[in-house]
Amino acid sequence: MPISAGARQLVKRTLSVARLKLLYERITLTRFTALYFVCTILACVVLSSLHIVSLVHDSEAVFNLSSVVEQSNTTDGIAILEGKTIELCSNLPKERGTVCMEVITFEGSFDQELVQRDTLTLKGTYDDDRDWSTPSDSSTSANASTITASPLGSQNGTFSSFVFSSGGPEELTNACVISLKWLNDVLHDAQREDVVIFLFQVWLFILSFVAILNESIPHLGTTLLGHLLSTGWAGYRVYSTRGLMNFYRNQITPQACSGHDFMGDWWENRIGDALLLVALNGATLLVMLYLSFKLFKVYAKQTFERVGASPKIYQIYKLVLIFSVLLQLSGFITLASTAMWIDKVVHGSLADLAKHAKVYLAAFVLTLVLKLPWLVLGWICVRRECHIRFTVFCLISAFLLAISIAMFYSELYRHIFSCWAFFATITITAFVLLVVTTFLGMVSRLNFGHGFARYIKVNQSLEGVNFTPVYFPRQPEGDVEKSMSGVFDVQLPDLPLLATPHNLKYPVPLHATQQNVARAHSTYSDLNAVPVVISASPLTSGLAPSPKMPGFLNTLKRLSASPVNFSMQPTRREQPKLLPNTSSIDSERGRISDHGAKGSLEFSRTPSLPQPFTVHASVSSEAPAVTEKEGVRPYSAKRNPKMIGLPSNPRSRLTRF
Repeated sequence: MPISAGARQLVKRTLSVARLKLLYERITLTRFTALYFVCTILACVVLSSLHIVSLVHDSEAVFNLSSVVEQSNTTDGIAILEGKTIELCSNLPKERGTVCMEVITFEGSFDQELVQRDTLTLKGTYDDDRDWSTPSDSSTSANASTITASPLGSQNGTFSSFVFSSGGPEELTNACVISLKWLNDVLHDAQREDVVIFLFQVWLFILSFVAILNESIPHLGTTLLGHLLSTGWAGYRVYSTRGLMNFYRNQITPQACSGHDFMGDWWENRIGDALLLVALNGATLLVMLYLSFKLFKVYAKQTFERVGASPKIYQIYKLVLIFSVLLQLSGFITLASTAMWIDKVVHGSLADLAKHAKVYLAAFVLTLVLKLPWLVLGWICVRRECHIRFTVFCLISAFLLAISIAMFYSELYRHIFSCWAFFATITITAFVLLVVTTFLGMVSRLNFGHGFARYIKVNQSLEGVNFTPVYFPRQPEGDVEKSMSGVFDVQLPDLPLLATPHNLKYPVPLHATQQNVARAHSTYSDLNAVPVVISASPLTSGLAPSPKMPGFLNTLKRLSASPVNFSMQPTRREQPKLLPNTSSIDSERGRISDHGAKGSLEFSRTPSLPQPFTVHASVSSEAPAVTEKEGVRPYSAKRNPKMIGLPSNPRSRLTRF
């Protein structure tokens, strides 16, 4: 039967409401989970906004410097910095046939006299007909570039375009243009860093959200480690930006560009952004460290101290947690490294100089494609102990390791690695994480078959039906009785062992009792004697002759139709007296007699009560008329008589035969 559109919408709405309810319950599980969620949102919004501001600043600097460099005709080649020397190379350095020229070597500081090299030293043979000589003072008009430019920033911190409001055009030397070209490449790399770190902050927020939703310790640990890396890189960014500012103001501006400043107060704004990012990243790291520790204690009770986890399972789970943290972190960092390299090769100044660029792109695109299955297989196969999937995971890991190692044979890759500190850091981190993750995966494979997959499956099944687990504090192996003291928070003292004698008394079987027991004429029972069975039938023991069968049957027939009268009267305590073995036993308060067809039974008993009472039971063929006020209830043949046990002997009761 097809489901209507309205029913599907209702199901979707119900599922969405259930998910929102589950999310609300997970977020408000404790005050620490709620605070962690709020801090995660604030950190993501604030840090991402600051990285966007930093990206805008870097983009404006790149745009303005690019406009300066593009107006020059002497920018063919690659500008690199070797120590304090700016060089212009015709191709990738250290490749056969590549010519690199020293454009300018910076010496001294801003206060010292400008020193500029008048000659160039070629590091190879260059076949171009263009004049690579450095312009002198007499030939400035012939070799200098005429560029219309203005400072990037003003004193009040606002940005302007590269157009002078007054004054004539500025003539820039080749050394200044090539130095600005190198600076433009560095700031363009800073743009890529801003994009990667911005996406990294968003990824950390997603991990934090998943950590709360799934109560996942691996996601919690990955988020904390990610904030640690982000804080470390923000600190390095301040150091590198300040060093770049000093190099520009002390070397490039006075020596290469004749004191002309193209950046203005952009550096102060950029360093201010970097310092603010360091402060906020540090505060976020401290807050997340505290909250992650609190959440770890909450989630650990549901993971480590759940009933049924053996010490072996506990060790395996710790290994899987570390593996999961490194797996997720390795996935993002590897993707970031690959994306930065592709963007550098495709859109950078190396796009026209890269040999076998299509091969490199194919290898890195394949890395991007295989990274997602690698993450999924690594997460699933270790927890479910899937042998085939783990084999595929190992093959993909080997392929990724092979690509990472093979890329270092490329001159282009090594050049980018040596000139870009952030890319080098990300690449090394990704390679180390990939190696460690693969190694931990192999160690986890050795633990297959120890019941870890069954343990995870049972826990997930119990959580799926909203099962409330029972938690006990994990105790070290030892005495079980001593470990129970931690459950109730009671310190149990060590009691001495005393040997006490045990006198075992076995019950006496019924058939082993005496047959001829003296009968008492009193209504009291002997506690040490055999229980007395009161019967309405004639006696068949040795105290009276055996009745004849016809008369006995007639008696039973009359007894079945006769009522039973009960009455309670106060009596007094008397001592029992023994009578000889006769056919009738009389006492002051009780009499047992047999009158043939018309028999009656009277029995009195006084229990040990503050006010003794007597129970009289009589059986006769002609029941006297009694009233309800006397406490007598008529007897019916269709209804069984009420069973009354004597207080001093619970086994004695009125029995109808």
